[in-house]
Amino acid sequence: MREGFYVVVMKKILLVFAHPDDESFAVSRTVSRYAKSGWGIARYFATDVGHQEGKLAILTPGTLEDPIFRAMDIELPDVVITMDKTGINNDPDHIKTCYAATYAFQKYAAWLEGLQKKFRLWATSKHDEAWFKRVESMVRARIEPKLYYACVPASTISQAVRGKELPKESFDVPWRGTPDDQITTVIDEEYFALHMEGTKEYFMGKNDRILDGL
Repeated sequence: MREGFYVVVMKKILLVFAHPDDESFAVSRTVSRYAKSGWGIARYFATDVGHQEGKLAILTPGTLEDPIFRAMDIELPDVVITMDKTGINNDPDHIKTCYAATYAFQKYAAWLEGLQKKFRLWATSKHDEAWFKRVESMVRARIEPKLYYACVPASTISQAVRGKELPKESFDVPWRGTPDDQITTVIDEEYFALHMEGTKEYFMGKNDRILDGL
């Protein structure tokens, strides 16, 4: 490592969604809040990189996971946000992207943890100096990236269905939502479940409290 190379870099969020409009209805307020606070916002939308809408669920393993991991490798996010395993509205595209993002995140978190344990970098021609500044800062600070699922509480879904604000089914499957006791974070009426912190899966415990920040 070069002496004096360590610098403080801004924190960054990577959004991983199936479609560009997913951001607008799932996390727009949260993104606005963090952008105004100086965080970097990066985006990966599956249909923006050549995949056909409505066809993500039939992609072969690795087709979606590998480029999502590459996006994480390039962007070096502190926080990754995708939809929960219900896709919020049962959209197969959303669900496929959730699982692909989760797999990619596990690989990313393990890679970053490996750097921290060995405290060394492998120089590659694909990365510029800004990348090395950021990754070294993360290694020195022992940053554990977080994976959040954007979601809707099951109680909110049930109430909306009972009040006929939502149909009983979406994509021919009953609405589900995320169990209320799995909600970890509420930001401007947008809900999140912290799924992983570093390489460890996160589960709400009886002493945990719901936070208002990522």
